[in-house]
Amino acid sequence: MAENDGIAHGVLLPAGAEEAAGAAVGEVAACVVLHMQESAGNEYQGAFVGEGGFAVVLKATQNVEGAENELKTGVAVSGLAGMEGQTFATVEEAYEAGRQILLAAGVDDGDTLGQGPISDDEEFDALYTDGGILTWTIYGEQTLNEGVRYLTFGRASNRYSSRRSVTEINVVGGNSGARLELGDVALPYAWWNDAEDALTVTFSGLKLVSLRADEDIRCSRAYGAPLNVAFDGCDIQGRIYHYFNGEGSIAVSNCNFTDDGNVGYAFFVQGSETDPLNIVFTDNTVTGYTRGINIQQRTAVVTVTGNVIRSTNNEPDRGALQLTDCATALVENNVIDVNAGNALWFHEAAKNTEVQYTIRGNTFIAPYLANDDTSFGIQSHIVSSGNDVSGITYPGMCMEKEATEASESTVTLG
Repeated sequence: MAENDGIAHGVLLPAGAEEAAGAAVGEVAACVVLHMQESAGNEYQGAFVGEGGFAVVLKATQNVEGAENELKTGVAVSGLAGMEGQTFATVEEAYEAGRQILLAAGVDDGDTLGQGPISDDEEFDALYTDGGILTWTIYGEQTLNEGVRYLTFGRASNRYSSRRSVTEINVVGGNSGARLELGDVALPYAWWNDAEDALTVTFSGLKLVSLRADEDIRCSRAYGAPLNVAFDGCDIQGRIYHYFNGEGSIAVSNCNFTDDGNVGYAFFVQGSETDPLNIVFTDNTVTGYTRGINIQQRTAVVTVTGNVIRSTNNEPDRGALQLTDCATALVENNVIDVNAGNALWFHEAAKNTEVQYTIRGNTFIAPYLANDDTSFGIQSHIVSSGNDVSGITYPGMCMEKEATEASESTVTLG
């Protein structure tokens, strides 16, 4: 190993190297010996080590945790030219760097970075290096504040032309300590509602904590369909509230929601009475909330499968799974285990008199199974089988809203 002007250099050492495990017959293992000054910062980043046709490019920073080789805290962004290979201390610093790149590229001549186009498709392709996909990687504790379109570096619209748009935004955890405080996430709009203006936003592998007083985590936009939002593999403190007045989807999977009795719903969806919405809530745990989840979207196609909803904080005159309104819903293989109230609640706000529910293979543990407040009666809209209702304390009864005494239920499940 040698150093020249502060840059590390390595040597390829085939002689005497041990044969690599699993190496094919006749192959010779080689090792590269590298050393960097412990006091070094980012100056090694991008440096090249090698000789004899073999090279390694270093991706080193000063924020590395020894054995795990993890960045402790910071933000990295890929998909925008000039951002690759860099780390930033905060979301705000990464946003400002990206914003300056957009301004320098002539994306817009003002401070608002509105919906102005760039000159041609080739310029877009050079600027957005992953085909219009932006990926934010979060390390350690970070905050995504409200009121600024941080995730598109201030760009107000995801559309650049009829052929080019920012199509996907991913926010992912980069290490085991990745934690993001957020509230109402500001997304770019698209006036035109064309298929090429569709936007997909995904949060994955993060601990998400609401910074709002109402505990909401919101990810929507006023204009631009389809909009597809997903949360996958996240630990969530707060409530995912989704309202979108247009075509799209909201999917929550493999997430853990935890609360200590201060928040009602872990997941609450509302939206258009005419545009289709696909709602998926699958393989999640919901613990400690006073209600559970609520679906209220007249045209929604809903899938609620494989979840565990458990609480010792349930309200005595509400339900853990509130199916207010939708087009169809599959409720399958869930466990609902609550100390008070109803396992299921069919709300008086239901408007879709053609709704169809399939409820099968679930385990219900609660004082009461189901309350029906719909104006049209929900029993004839339910197909059920294989449900375990042996954990219902008062079979055939329900607890109405604001009631203190139970009344007869009109809902039965097979």
